[in-house]
Parts: sequence; C-alpha cells; structure tokens
Amino acid sequence: MRRREFLGALISAATLWPSIARAQRAVPVIGLLGSATADEYAPMIATFLKGSSEAGYIQGQSVTFEYAWADHHYERLPMLVSELVERQVKVILAASTPSALAAKLATSTIPIVFAIGGDPVGTGLVGSLSRPDSNVTGAAHRNVDTAPKRLELLHELLPGGTSFGLLTNPNNTLTASVERAVRTAAEVLSVQLMALHASTEQELEATLRLAANGLVTGLVIGTDSLFRGAFPSSARDRFN
Repeated sequence: MRRREFLGALISAATLWPSIARAQRAVPVIGLLGSATADEYAPMIATFLKGSSEAGYIQGQSVTFEYAWADHHYERLPMLVSELVERQVKVILAASTPSALAAKLATSTIPIVFAIGGDPVGTGLVGSLSRPDSNVTGAAHRNVDTAPKRLELLHELLPGGTSFGLLTNPNNTLTASVERAVRTAAEVLSVQLMALHASTEQELEATLRLAANGLVTGLVIGTDSLFRGAFPSSARDRFN
C-alpha cells in the first residue's frame, strides 16, 4: 500500500472509531411516564431499581431509565410521551391510567407496560384482561372496584352519618367510573353523597378544609396520585 493510501485509511479509521465506540457502549433506554411528581414516586422507584438491578438490569450499565413526570398536569402527558417516542425508548412504563392512555395514543409499536389503580378494560386501555391488545400490557389493582367498599366501611365506622363526600380529580380518566360506582353504593345505603373535586394542590387544600369544617360526615378518597399524602393538618385532625 502506498503511503498516501495508508494515511487516508488511517484517517478514515480514526474518524469512524468514536461512533463505533459509542455504538458499542449504547444501552437500551426504558422510559417511565408518570402523571405525579418524582418525589411522590421516589420510594416506589427505589424499590423498582433495586428489583431491576437484582434481575440484571443495572442503571447506566445494561439499561438506562428515562423519567418523564407530569407533576399532576395531565395536559403535559402527550408532549412527554412524544419525547420518549422520539428518544426511541425500548419500553414505556406507565405509572397511572392517564399515563398509559397517553402512551397508547402515541405509539402502537413500542411496548407499553402499565401499573395502574383503575379498570384497564373499562377505560379502553386493553380489550380484555386475558388478551391485552397489541403493544399494551400490565397490572391493575382495581381501585375503582374498591371505591364503593370504602364508602361502606366508612358508613359502618360512622353509623350516624347521613352525608358523605367523594373526592375526585375531574381531569382523571377514572373519575366518571368511580363516581358512578360510589353513587350506586350511596343509594343502597340511603345516604347523601357530595362530589368534591380538586385537580391542583391549591384546590385540594381548599376542598379538604371545606370538608373538614363539617360539610360532610366522612370522606371517600378517589383514585388519583394527587391525593397521596397531601392533606392539610386540619383535615387530618377532622377525618382521622
């Protein structure tokens, strides 16, 4: 090989080497889409990462996790999931029903695994529990089904109560199902049910303070990540 050809080949190899090295170092990216905040999910994420590591999926080594949090602003979910799709993640983990529905609308090819508290069939997330549709699968702990039971238990604890409240987030896709189920239970128990709504922390604070001031005898908490641990002290004292 002539000297000029040798130098040309050497320069070409040096130019290509960084991209080859990057390709060798590339690891799959898993996207986690949540409708709440990172702080609220921190304990669950820590447990998830521990379990993933024990199974051989180690952050930064064999896999990379990309997080997208809507911070209770559900209108942000379509944009967040679009960014994950553009990032070409291998799997999308959806941490709520709104997140899972947004992911399903965004892609029909990237696998979606959900962990939700609602009814995946009733919300249209999957066609059936035994045969989930296309690229969507997961697990549900069915908070919608247990909402009427929470009212029944509350009524047993407060047998003299005739008026109870149901706190829901109107922006949550599960709200309609929860309200229908709890209203039916209220009719059976012959008690009044007042629908109370909150979609922000400020609205939640005001609604809980109002309820704690004697508006209702007891309060059933609906299915929404906003309602986890955000109670003002006045409400805790009244309803505990």
